[in-house]
Formats: sequence, structure tokens, C-alpha cells
Amino acid sequence: MSDSAHITAIDTLASHGKSFRFAGAFLSNSQLQQAARLYHFCRCIDDIADETACKTTAFSELKQIQQQLIANDPADNALLVDFIQLKDHLQLSVTWPNALIDGVIADTAPFTIRHENDLIRYAYQVAGVVGLMMCPIIKADHDGYAFAVDLGIAMQLTNIARDVYEDAHLGRSYLPQDWCDCTPAEIINNQLATQKKVKLAIKRLLALADQYYASAQIGFHFLPFRSRLAIAIASNVYRHIGKQICRSDYRYWQGRVFVPFAKKIVIAVSAGLSLLFLPTKQHHNQRLHRGIDDLLDLEPSSL
Repeated sequence: MSDSAHITAIDTLASHGKSFRFAGAFLSNSQLQQAARLYHFCRCIDDIADETACKTTAFSELKQIQQQLIANDPADNALLVDFIQLKDHLQLSVTWPNALIDGVIADTAPFTIRHENDLIRYAYQVAGVVGLMMCPIIKADHDGYAFAVDLGIAMQLTNIARDVYEDAHLGRSYLPQDWCDCTPAEIINNQLATQKKVKLAIKRLLALADQYYASAQIGFHFLPFRSRLAIAIASNVYRHIGKQICRSDYRYWQGRVFVPFAKKIVIAVSAGLSLLFLPTKQHHNQRLHRGIDDLLDLEPSSL
């Protein structure tokens, strides 16, 4: 990868993934560069669905990228050239970026999250697999891969809780229908009855996220110390977003919640201290992966 491309990846991380960029400062330079390249790829894939005016065009572009990934032939796509180099170097399973693209493709057309299992399935596709792709970068033991999935899911659930109002303006709602039957238009109109339903759903969403954060914390045992510190900081910063949403009484219409830099410093210190009191190492709770058995792939590439 060229120096300019490295800079682009780091800039993308700094602009759109401030919490990850902050935590990444605790990784080695090579790990940070690899994490930034991975984030850049994931962000660009997401932007195709979000920023392409014609959703049919976005669908076709994502499908083409997926086919090129399967064929391991990036043609003249600079984004794919770099990602395939990274994938091959880290020996990532091709099923992981393919699952990511499948999840993002869902955003190119109206779709419904009917039940909690549908929510977990979507969160695995767009974020759980990112946790898996991070594992070789942070030198995770293979026994920790299932916990990495949980951290990705937890962070995605936090994203959904934070972005309810913003997503509604894009015509989307990721709140399960059997939790909250409000349409995006109703969420935007923000009547009192809608507020009550949505706030309860966000509260439930964050409680679910906490289950996955707790599991991810057990997985810290499977990381070398430097990576353990960086991931603990990223996890705690993201988890704090949920705490801020709670403190605001789940007023989703007031806009996105952010963690100020000074607070991130405090969280970083706290995260470091918390590593002295990790939960006992234990087997992964397979109930957390309900609904994704047919998608779940914890094996790296056989290259």
C-alpha cells in the first residue's frame, strides 16, 4: 500500500471513527495501519449504500465488489486492491467481508427487523464480522474469536441506539417490530405516544448491548496486553455512549451523542485499571449467537 493510501485510511479513521482512532493509539504502528485500512474498506462499503443516490446502482456496485472478492480479482478497483492485499496477508476468511456486504446490501432497499434474532443477525453481518477481521490484527488467540463477534455486535447495537432519529430520516428503523411498531415517518413526527414506544425500545436495546459487552470483556483474556488495553478502551468508550443516552432519558430526537476527548482520557485510565479485575475466563455463551448459526464462521482462511 502506498504512503498516500495509508494516510487516506488513517484520515478516514480519524474523521469517521474517532473512538477507534483514539483507542488505536495504544496499538503498534503496524497494527494501527492495518486497522485503519480495514476500517477504510468497511466505511467505503457502507458509504456506497448510504450516499449513492440510486439504490439500484448501489446494489449493483456492492454485488460487483462481492463477486470480485470471491474471485480474488480486484481489477482496477483501488479499494479492493488494497483490501485483498490485507485479506491475504492476514489470512482472513472471504466469508467475513462477504457477510459485511450482504448486511450493507440490505440497506439498499426497504427491509424490516421483525424480531430480536433478526437484529442480532444484521449486527453480526455489519459489525460482528468486523470484529473477526480485527482478530489477526490484534493477535487474538483463536479461542477469543467468538468474543470478538460479541464486541462487534455490542457496538452495532450502540450505534443503532444512538442513530434512531438519523436513521429514520433515511427511511430506516432497526428497532425490532415486536419491540416497537413505529415507522420511520412516525419516529420523525415524534408524537408523545411514539416517543414512549421508541424510548422503551432503546432502553431494551442498550440492555441487550450490555450483555454482549460483558461477554466481550471475558474475551480480553485472549489478547496480548497491548491489544487488550486498546480494545478495552474502545469497548468502554463505546459503552459510555449508551450510558449517556440513558442519562439523557433516551431523548433520541435531540441528536447524536458523542464522548468528549477529556472524557475519553478518563475512560482510558479506567479501562486500564479494569484489566486488573477481568471476569473469570470461561467458555463462550452460545445463546448470544442465536439466529446466526447459519452465518457464523470463526475460521480464518486456509491460505
